[in-house]
Amino acid sequence: MWQGWGIPKGTKMGLAFWGGSNNLGSKLETSDADAMRPGSGGFKWTHKKAEKVQVPYGYTFAGGPFGPLSIDGVWNVKLLIDGRVVVRKQVTVACQ
Repeated sequence: MWQGWGIPKGTKMGLAFWGGSNNLGSKLETSDADAMRPGSGGFKWTHKKAEKVQVPYGYTFAGGPFGPLSIDGVWNVKLLIDGRVVVRKQVTVACQ
């Protein structure tokens, strides 16, 4: 889950994940340029600046045509706004 607010509509953003379990994800950090590229994690903010948005992002990893995937493990994430890293965190996912 992630959330955002106070971001002007149309701002270019990027989101990158790496780490995770041995059979899912990548051990290498995504470059900032790749994270900003549309289709690789880049997108434009589509909400009003005053609107607070929460998104259950991990849901897209858990589903799929081959059934639920295990996303357990330590993941790294970074969020870029206009090409600059504004958040870099490490999270542990433990699904049941």
